Amino acid sequence: MKKNVAKFISLVLVLVCMMGLVACGGGGADVAGTYKLSEVSMAGMSVNLEDLATSLGKSMDDLVVDRELKSDGKFDFNLSDLDPTLVMSGTYKASGKTVTMTTADNEVMVATIDGDKLTVTEEEEGVTASMTFKKK
Repeated sequence: MKKNVAKFISLVLVLVCMMGLVACGGGGADVAGTYKLSEVSMAGMSVNLEDLATSLGKSMDDLVVDRELKSDGKFDFNLSDLDPTLVMSGTYKASGKTVTMTTADNEVMVATIDGDKLTVTEEEEGVTASMTFKKK
């Protein structure tokens, strides 16, 4: 009888520990959704979406500069209004405040999530550029 009670208590403790691990995992909020470009920064200068749209002769609402993170782990990146070649898709993984996106061509982009903002930062030849997207 005492052995059965001890086994039962051990089983309950294992289940409680497993539930605690599952509850702590996952990395936080769901990142899936559509994000629209809100700001571009490069070499210490920033341009917001309104100024960017004006410079292209478009309204903010008509400017296609979106990044969609789908709930199935796939993403679409469309900046065709800035450059027709900037349309890509691939898969992503979210972990904590980091989202790692891999394109069909195996190009890797790492972004950070802060609330409703997704920021992609890259450095090339000593120049840092970032694009900040805001969730719609």
